[in-house]
Parts: sequence; C-alpha cells; structure tokens
Amino acid sequence: MSRERCHYGLRVVAIKLYSTTYCPYAWRSRIVLHEKGVEFETFEVDLRDKQEDFLEVSPRGLVPVMVHDDTTIAESMTINEYLEEFYPEPPLMGDGPIERAAVRSAIVDLNFNRSRPLARLASMLFYGREKRDESVIEQQSARWNRYLDDLEQHFSDNEWLATDKFSMADLSLYPTELVTRIGFQLGGDRERPALDSWRERVQARESVQATAPEGFGTAA
Repeated sequence: MSRERCHYGLRVVAIKLYSTTYCPYAWRSRIVLHEKGVEFETFEVDLRDKQEDFLEVSPRGLVPVMVHDDTTIAESMTINEYLEEFYPEPPLMGDGPIERAAVRSAIVDLNFNRSRPLARLASMLFYGREKRDESVIEQQSARWNRYLDDLEQHFSDNEWLATDKFSMADLSLYPTELVTRIGFQLGGDRERPALDSWRERVQARESVQATAPEGFGTAA
C-alpha cells in the first residue's frame, strides 16, 4: 500500500519521482515503484533544458531523484534499495544475505564496469561532450557486445541474472540493455536467443509494460 498524507482534506501522494522517460536509470525506479504497488507522482525532466523545480531538488541535474515526504534521495541504486526497505513486499533484493549480495554485485558490475562503454558512447553520440571518433565508437561498441555475449552464456543456463527469480538485478539490466539496443542500435546485429528469451520474460511483467517508453515495451 502506498503511504499518503492529507492536506486540507485532499489526498497528497507522498512520493514524487523526478524522471526522464528514456533514461534507463529512471526507468528502473519506475519499475520498482510499480512492482511494489506504490502510488507516486512523476515529474518529467527535460535534460536539455532542465526545469528550475527539478534543479532545486537535484543541484547536479541528474535523474532520477525521489522525494518521499520530506526526504530527498538521488541515484537509482540508492532510491531502489530505499524502496526495498520501506516497502519490503514483494522482495526484489533476494532472500537472505547470500542472495542480496548476489543481486547487489550484479548491479554494481553493471553500473560501474559493464556500462562504462555506454557512458562514453552517450557522451559522444548524444550529449556532444566529446568529438565523434569512429575508432572509439568501434572499441566501446565491441566492449558492450562482449558483455552481451557473457549474458547470452549466462542465460543459456539461468532464467534470471542473479538469483532463481526476477530481482532488482534484472530490472536494472533490462532498461539499460533495451535503451542501448534501440537508442544506440547496439546488440541487435547478432543472434542471442537466450538473451532474447530473458528479455521476453522481463517484458511480460506488468510493471515493465506500465512504465515502458512508447515503442519500447514490445521491442524484439
């Protein structure tokens, strides 16, 4: 159940998520909120022309940011673990310390190791912070494809990324992989049937369908 407060007899949603539709990190938090069945309000941020209301809660200008009553939390990993503690059902970090460690390790590996090529590509192809360099694009694309090959091998023997059921690790990987596949057109040029099957399992979840950007919920 969502936590709400009343103001002069009107119901006010206690959670406000500052999000950008196509940002994979913000998408993760939207999925978590839907998985938990938590009511929330979304503030759509224009990353090219950031609104004053957004910058007041996020001086660094990064999404997602969540305001829960009087508490402001930044960074998707922190937001999602906060939601896991505040709304423990259904559990998304796994059962017990071993599973939680496995889920957290998979997310850290994705965020700080595997997705580094994507940050470089985004800087060059989307934000224009770096001059376009075809050799760098090729190198970073190859690094990401090697990770997809590792995932293909993993999902050949496992249904989910970190445990034997859907977890925070899967909902963290899915938006990143799909936005990269569609936005950067990376990963779709070779067959990876096990990875495709995993993606279909994630896409079947109501939380993913409810939060997917237009055209992203049924991507092959």
